[in-house]
Order: sequence, then structure tokens, then C-alpha cells
Amino acid sequence: MILTTFTSAVTFATIAFIPLFMVDHFGIGEEIAAAFLSIFYFAGLWASPLGGYLSDRLKRVPIMLVTCLITGPLIYLLNLASYSLGIGALLLIIGIVTYIRMPTSEAYIIDQTPEHRRSTI
Repeated sequence: MILTTFTSAVTFATIAFIPLFMVDHFGIGEEIAAAFLSIFYFAGLWASPLGGYLSDRLKRVPIMLVTCLITGPLIYLLNLASYSLGIGALLLIIGIVTYIRMPTSEAYIIDQTPEHRRSTI
């Protein structure tokens, strides 16, 4: 669980600086750079239900481990990607991986909580 929390913190801290990175590194406008950020969150719209489905069908811990291990190299590839399609594809994939992990880790927390305390989480 600590790994998923750490991965989530690193991912969201990195994603927050993507527009600044794109403006400085690629020289594009601030509006376009901010629009690229929406790709990450758009992926969550579709990946969260998929993550919930996978967490119900498969074991939760392997899904959390795989998504945490995939996220690190994907964040590193942001520095190597080309403008436009490269950054857009990576943001989409990072968003999918991040938002698959979130409902899985939430379900894991609920599974570990005694039934009489679940309403407090």
C-alpha cells in the first residue's frame, strides 16, 4: 500500500508540471500545454471503471504492483518523447495506468477494513 501511495504522489506531482515542461522544452503556447494535461484526466474517465472491473475479477495486489512498476518507466519516457503524438500518447497511457490503480487500491483498503468500520473510510 505504501508503494501505491508513493507512486500516486510522484505521478500527480510530475503531471502538475507537464504544462510548464511543454512550454519551456517545446516552446508551445500555455493554452495548448494545458490542453495536453486534459489527456491524462480524460484517460481516467474510461480507465477507472476498467480498474474497478479488473480489481473485482483479478487479485488486487498483482494489479497494484504491475501498475506501480509500469508508471516509473512511463514517467521517465516523458523526458524522451517528442512533441505532440509522443507526449499525448504517454499522457494517455500514464492516465490509464494511474486510474486503473486507483479503484484497485481503494478496493484493497476496503477489503482490509473490518466490516463495522467501513463506513468511516
